[in-house]
Amino acid sequence: MLSIIIPVYNTPPDYIERCLRSIRRDKYRDIEILLINDGSDDSQCVDYLESCFPSDIRVFTQHRKGVSAARNLGIQEANGEYIAFVDADDEIADGFLCEASALAVRYDLDIIFGSVRHIPDTEHLGLQGADRFLILQGAELSEVKKSILEKRTAVFPRPILGSPCARLYRASVCKKTGFNEDIRICEDQLFNLYALEKSNRVGIYPAYWYNYYQNTFSAMHNLKGRQDFFPYYQFLKAYAEQCGNDEIRRWIDIRLLGYMSGMMKQIACSSCNIREKIHGVKMVAQVPLLNQAVRMLRWSDGDLNLWRKTELLFWKCVNYLNKRNA
Repeated sequence: MLSIIIPVYNTPPDYIERCLRSIRRDKYRDIEILLINDGSDDSQCVDYLESCFPSDIRVFTQHRKGVSAARNLGIQEANGEYIAFVDADDEIADGFLCEASALAVRYDLDIIFGSVRHIPDTEHLGLQGADRFLILQGAELSEVKKSILEKRTAVFPRPILGSPCARLYRASVCKKTGFNEDIRICEDQLFNLYALEKSNRVGIYPAYWYNYYQNTFSAMHNLKGRQDFFPYYQFLKAYAEQCGNDEIRRWIDIRLLGYMSGMMKQIACSSCNIREKIHGVKMVAQVPLLNQAVRMLRWSDGDLNLWRKTELLFWKCVNYLNKRNA
């Protein structure tokens, strides 16, 4: 059996219906669908979730806790051997459940990754990962982790998205892992990294298995403040220390460097007055995670291109000036 977990928060009923129709179109029939109502307060959505559903659809309601808590409740209640995650305003591609389950069983995979099609596809992402079916195990899994962290490698010239959608997970891996409920963004990327730590054998399949609709009300379009990334990077750094891979640790520091430089650019281009901009720059420069990354990175690091080296030089100068003025 496959368990399909769908968190719902104030999603318009016609979107939920579209999502469910896409699941029904798949020829794979041994499924259960878990709709997790994450404290919806929209009357149309609530009325829809309180209506009658077929026996293979179970509805659970919790107080508003966020998508991670909703997915964790679904994992806890799931009865299937494998689990798929679907967002209520998206849909799975035709054949996803049949193809993914057949491959997972045939090759004894703990996770199998497919590709996500963005609608509209303004960034022209294309297939994620590799152009051919790959099975990786043991030390090879570090290549998957690096790709999820958006590092291009010889194995994966295009990064694998950190999303939990367009994937099939062995239920035991999900139950050992769970989603981090203490962060608002990129919790799915952390979930995948830790799930890989619990996995022995994974597959990468070159097919679109999921349609992601970029709706204005979705979680990723309602983020306020780039500071939401700080808790994510704190947990990401903790993961880097646990995994013990120097290349992954270094790459996380490089990503943090680029992110903080983006914050500086945002401050510089803002409509704030000069005093507010100076205050914002000082706050960014004093972030402990950034200072640690600047100390750890070296000019000789192979992953530092010319632009990243320029950023590193800038932050080293900022650190030096901060120490002088302390």
